[in-house]
Amino acid sequence: MDVGSWIGPTVLLAARHSARVVAYEPDPIALTELRSNITINKLGNVDIREYGIYDQNAKLPFGSGHGYDLGMSGSSLTCGTYTVDVHVVNALDEFKKEDLHNCMFAENRY
Repeated sequence: MDVGSWIGPTVLLAARHSARVVAYEPDPIALTELRSNITINKLGNVDIREYGIYDQNAKLPFGSGHGYDLGMSGSSLTCGTYTVDVHVVNALDEFKKEDLHNCMFAENRY
């Protein structure tokens, strides 16, 4: 699982060493780049979830963080001049989903 996948650097590495990667990313600009990176690298084991993880189910303003545009690694639910509304889901509900029950976490060997 990669929560806040951005454009996918961690996803790309994990997908080469895992049976499946679940990538959470609410930023619409970063999502475009994430999808492109997965396609370019021919990765078929990545499940992209186009929402954020939070402590509730809601639509929240998502800002550019301290930069000027969305799509940057510092994008944030808490600050930024340029915002869009993004969908967020309750973490406790998300991690109870049946398709996540068989997740196995390996020790970090990188």
